[in-house]
Amino acid sequence: MILHMEDVIKRFGNHLALDHLSLEVKKGEVVGLLGATDYQ
Repeated sequence: MILHMEDVIKRFGNHLALDHLSLEVKKGEVVGLLGATDYQ
């Protein structure tokens, strides 16, 4: 296993960007994460 995350929470001020994200990346896998580039 290359990367393992559980229940990650990330806020930017009052904006909740990640809400309990869990992710596992194994050797040889390619993963891309996309999200909004602007919020109000």
